[in-house]
Amino acid sequence: MPKARRIAVYADGRIEDPPERLGQLQDWAVEALGRFVKVFRPRVAALPKDLEQIGGAFASEVAKKAWEARKEI
Repeated sequence: MPKARRIAVYADGRIEDPPERLGQLQDWAVEALGRFVKVFRPRVAALPKDLEQIGGAFASEVAKKAWEARKEI
């Protein structure tokens, strides 16, 4: 089975931070999500529905989930 991969961005913050800081973190998260969608939406939409030929059943299952998820992003 392939190793897991992660794509992430992080910001320093805690739930106990002052409301002003929490608002800044919320703004940051919205902007980061927008960039994530801009970059990955076309890539997810371009995935083949069935990758079984190149990666086996695991890749095929991932592709199906990604194909279904593209409708939600």
